[in-house]
Amino acid sequence: MTDAEIAARILHLAGGPGNVRDHDMCFTRLRIVLVDPGAVDVAGIEAIPEVVMTFTQSGQYQVVLGGRVRGVYAAFRAMVDAAAS
Repeated sequence: MTDAEIAARILHLAGGPGNVRDHDMCFTRLRIVLVDPGAVDVAGIEAIPEVVMTFTQSGQYQVVLGGRVRGVYAAFRAMVDAAAS
């Protein structure tokens, strides 16, 4: 699966661009601040083969992607930004 495909699946399963209040990344994680955390399909995101695990910490839904995070984050950011335009 490409980084863009992974990003699109995560975004869809996280409730779509309208459910993303903010987003960022760190060394291994995509960090998403959600409007409605209950709208996330956690099992669906965790079923994506490239996702190592997910958890919520400090008000962020964090998706651990390891070395794939940079490419996935770039695609995720572009999708969220495009939806906001």
